[in-house]
Amino acid sequence: METFVCLSGSEPEQITPALLRDMGLTAQQLYNSPQNIAAAAGRLCAERGGRLCRLPFCNTLEAEALGAVVRLDERGARVPQPPYASLSELPAQFCLNSSRIDAVLGAVSTLAEQGLCVAYGATGVFTIFSQLLPMGAFFKALRRDDGQALLRRMEQACVDYAVRARRAGARILSYADPVATVDIVGQRTFTTHVAPGIARLFDSIRHQCPDMTIFLCGKMTQSLLDTGAVQCTAVPVSEGLNFEQALLQAAEDEHAQIWGLGCLNRLSAPCRALYRLDFLQGAK
Repeated sequence: METFVCLSGSEPEQITPALLRDMGLTAQQLYNSPQNIAAAAGRLCAERGGRLCRLPFCNTLEAEALGAVVRLDERGARVPQPPYASLSELPAQFCLNSSRIDAVLGAVSTLAEQGLCVAYGATGVFTIFSQLLPMGAFFKALRRDDGQALLRRMEQACVDYAVRARRAGARILSYADPVATVDIVGQRTFTTHVAPGIARLFDSIRHQCPDMTIFLCGKMTQSLLDTGAVQCTAVPVSEGLNFEQALLQAAEDEHAQIWGLGCLNRLSAPCRALYRLDFLQGAK
């Protein structure tokens, strides 16, 4: 099995200034309207010639719901700086509710009603924390009981959010945590905190949404493989399918699985197999 190589920064489907101008929208008009979000996602999907739509268009929704100030412009949505200086300043409750989340979930329902398959992008727990406060303080807290409790609270908030996405009509949960791969956090933190956290998160989501396919970012999958946290099984697909078509077939299975090693930025690439992930007991 070849080592996965991330092509971050080469996303073929994204909101561009040209697309906004062509649709006659400002960034605010796009990101705050379920109708406009659905129209943009449907358009990108149609231009590819597929039926798998990817939402949301940014990874700032969770942090914004927890107090981060998000800058919206035609280049995208981003958090210029964390809103909190210490863990003590974090909200007492991690509740992922906001008007923008409502708008995106409304778009999910619209697209699902149109017969399209929605892959809903969930931001990883560590990446959310990185948008809220300095990470040095957070990593130091992980050695204490209160830091572990904080981690579990965020995991539960993410589970609740995934359940809402499934109820809105999303068939695939796409999960990425770019600041928590082993090359960034180191093997000790990864094996002690990151891998077990992902295993718990996915167990909870599969328990509450057994028909929701989970797709894990290829770079994170590689980190889990490199540290022995998962077993990866190649499942051959029908000849001639591209990655999108193979993933759509997998999403129709009533006994949904966890898949990894691929990349949703490569939907049109030829696909010989999907890679099923099973977390090993020692990783939980």
